[in-house]
Amino acid sequence: MMELTWSKEIQEALAAPFPEDEIEFLPKSPANGRALALAYIDARSVMRRLDAVVGPRNWWFDFDVLDLSPGRGGERGAVPTTPKAFGVWVKGRLTVLGVTKCDAGEAVDEDEALKAAVSDALKRCAVHFGIGRYLYYLPRLWAPYDSARRRFIEPPRLPTGARERALAICGYIPIPKAFGTEPGTRASELGTRDPEPRISNPDSPESRKPTPNGSSDASLECSNPACGKALTRGQYEVSLRGFGRPLCPACQRQQASVRTG
Repeated sequence: MMELTWSKEIQEALAAPFPEDEIEFLPKSPANGRALALAYIDARSVMRRLDAVVGPRNWWFDFDVLDLSPGRGGERGAVPTTPKAFGVWVKGRLTVLGVTKCDAGEAVDEDEALKAAVSDALKRCAVHFGIGRYLYYLPRLWAPYDSARRRFIEPPRLPTGARERALAICGYIPIPKAFGTEPGTRASELGTRDPEPRISNPDSPESRKPTPNGSSDASLECSNPACGKALTRGQYEVSLRGFGRPLCPACQRQQASVRTG
């Protein structure tokens, strides 16, 4: 059997989107019959992805209990023994094909707090490998919520194209043709491919020559007043479809973090 080694193909397979039926939504900030729906995957989805991509013998996870919230469950450092006794913080280490990533997990006032904290740590470590990372870049989504039953009235639905935009920002998968880029272009390559000539002097007559879509090359710059970087055609098209205005990749990531924060 050929031994697996870390590769770009494995990285992209780990970061691939999950089926819609594996995406769950956590309600937050309920008010006026609505709640913020935060998309997430459970730890079992992470483990299935790892098994499918690298095999169960090529990854492992371990953890250390870091701390317990003081005054909630007895002496610091004790292992939780009762439901909702106190908060737990753990440090997780996920190793995939010899590469190790660390992150912390927490659970406060939950049933089986230690189990919940370990699952949280596993999912956060997995994000370092790209697993489910795109979920952090989905737009803020409000959905009808039943506060009495503590659940959404109907399953939240993401806007059309939201998943594709999030995946493109992460830079792990090919950008769909709908974004107006060349087939096979990756988000990480935006800015390296520039099929159109760049205009060094924006005041020259050539810079005001209309482009096929009716805009001028001089307008291909980041609309953030604090930035103003020149954009390639691919960057311009992706930003318009994802954010409604031209933004450079750095400002796109900043805007996405504001939406999901």
